[in-house]
Amino acid sequence: MVERAAATHRALERTGVEVLEVVARDDKVVVAFAMTARHIGTWASALGEVPPTGRTVTVRTIDVLTMTGGLVSGIWVVSDEASLLAQLGAALEE
Repeated sequence: MVERAAATHRALERTGVEVLEVVARDDKVVVAFAMTARHIGTWASALGEVPPTGRTVTVRTIDVLTMTGGLVSGIWVVSDEASLLAQLGAALEE
């Protein structure tokens, strides 16, 4: 998880974050947000590596946090990588 976050920061220079929704229930907190960033480094995607484009992109993400004693004890992340790849001009080859 830490390496994935570090790789994201190397590839995408964050320029803004908009929190779209926060829901808390029992030991879970769910945060939906849109991050705007500039693509400055190689993005290691499910389709392979995408070299830096310099493009500004917006990535929608949902984090599901498990809380224990007021601290985050688990995290599950869902990010719209398909949209990010489209914004970067990466596509599946036929």
